[in-house]
Amino acid sequence: MDNMGNTMKKQNFMQGAAILIIGNFLVKLIGGALKIPLTFILKEEGMAVFNTAYQVYAMLFAISTAGIPVAVSKIVAESMAIGQVKDTKRIFTVALAILSGIGLVGMLVLFFGARQIASLMGDTKIVYCVMAVSPAIFFITIVASYRGFFQGMQNMIPTAVSQIIEALGKLVIGVILAYALISISTFEIAATGAILGVTSGTAISAVVLTLMYFKSKSQIYSGYENVPYSKSKREIAKTILTIAIPITIGASVTSVTAVVDTAMIRANLQRIVFSPETAQALYNTYSGFSNNFDDITTTLKITESGARWLYGAYSGYAMTLFNIAPSIVVSIGMSLVPAIVSAYAVNNLDGARESTQTALRITLIIALPCVAGLEMLSAPVLKLIFNNSASSILLRLLSPAIIWMTVVTVTTSILQATGRVMVPFWNMVIGAVIKIVVNWFAVSNPYLYIHGAPIGTNLCYLFVAASNLYFLKKTIDIKYDVVSILLKPLLCAAAMGAVVWLMYNPLESILHSGRFATVADILIGGLVYLVMLVLTGSITKQDVNMIIKRKK
Repeated sequence: MDNMGNTMKKQNFMQGAAILIIGNFLVKLIGGALKIPLTFILKEEGMAVFNTAYQVYAMLFAISTAGIPVAVSKIVAESMAIGQVKDTKRIFTVALAILSGIGLVGMLVLFFGARQIASLMGDTKIVYCVMAVSPAIFFITIVASYRGFFQGMQNMIPTAVSQIIEALGKLVIGVILAYALISISTFEIAATGAILGVTSGTAISAVVLTLMYFKSKSQIYSGYENVPYSKSKREIAKTILTIAIPITIGASVTSVTAVVDTAMIRANLQRIVFSPETAQALYNTYSGFSNNFDDITTTLKITESGARWLYGAYSGYAMTLFNIAPSIVVSIGMSLVPAIVSAYAVNNLDGARESTQTALRITLIIALPCVAGLEMLSAPVLKLIFNNSASSILLRLLSPAIIWMTVVTVTTSILQATGRVMVPFWNMVIGAVIKIVVNWFAVSNPYLYIHGAPIGTNLCYLFVAASNLYFLKKTIDIKYDVVSILLKPLLCAAAMGAVVWLMYNPLESILHSGRFATVADILIGGLVYLVMLVLTGSITKQDVNMIIKRKK
């Protein structure tokens, strides 16, 4: 183990989380750099095609990769904790074989079933997008194998590096192809070029992780060449699948729900029969941004093109900003699994509780200012980033779900790490049912229409977050420090929100520019939030030391 400690640098929970948070922050910056030019190139309808096809990919991605990497991370961490270093090599080999086989099947299903999938989604224009993204399923399973292995080693650097490289591939290749194709073809062909960036990014990431693994492999297992394996491949495969299947089913519930939700939103929008008054209200809200609503006041129906435009505004603009905070918090969950598993392996329940409290506190420190900022500055931020504020109402309705979704992300990881893999699964099943039912009635309501979609999202994740917290308390007998976890960050976020709301109009008057005013207001709000975190003791000296130092 001494040799292992010298050759394979491990990070503690806070260091691992910090590495992944920084990596994810860069990924989101790059992702924003992708989505911003894409919205200019593809517009709402092109973004609807891109995002609908991407939802289908995301569903198969979750089914293929959600459970096994977590299982690999867990089993590798357990093996390292008890000194069975050689077994980790066989664990990875078995996982890679399983995942690559699943990825190959997923790729073939997407490619040859593209037309049937497009028909089920109610949009035949996504056919070529689905075919173009199909190879990404195979490549991402390879990527997931390596990431699960390195995370089990408590080395988060390969994951962060590969995520950044993958995002860069999506950005450069996707934008270039979309830009080149839009001038010579239709928006759906340009969207196909954009989604080829996803496939290219995953392929490049797989190559990079393969090189990183073989570079570190000899160091990791140096001195263990003659040590026998303690487990057979069959035993390892059984253990991996026992852990992975419930997690995969749980993750599949979320992704399948998202696909069903996408099809349902667009279909239900076209089912609405408006009164003249409600049609006029919809026309007044969105006609300034699109010409697709010109006939609503006379036909009292949303056209197919109008439904695509509304979904594009929701998924391409509001959801893009909404997903930033949850994607960053995923880093906390990923770093948390091996830390919790290691603590459990040596019966260190106090360490598990401490990591849990810290994870929840950092989660809300990230989530709450995002909510406050988007509530106060939804239209200016959309205008700044996309030069289009059509989705501002949707974004304000959606933003509170950031809190519930980030809590779900972290608590799900903790429950999985403690062996309660079915608890978040059943909670998510019930949450998905809530979302589908609410969206069915809300989106079909002529007074709500597309605005009903964020309501379903909020109620879904609020239920799942509350349920996960309840079962987590029962599992590890934790007493939540409500003051540190919630009240202090909430006070800081409220102060920041008040300042940005009060400062925006004066700044716009002084700077004579809405964009400059938005940037200045965000910087001021960020500074206020950091000062409040320090004044309230929300960020402690111990947190900083855990990130900076190699050991606690």
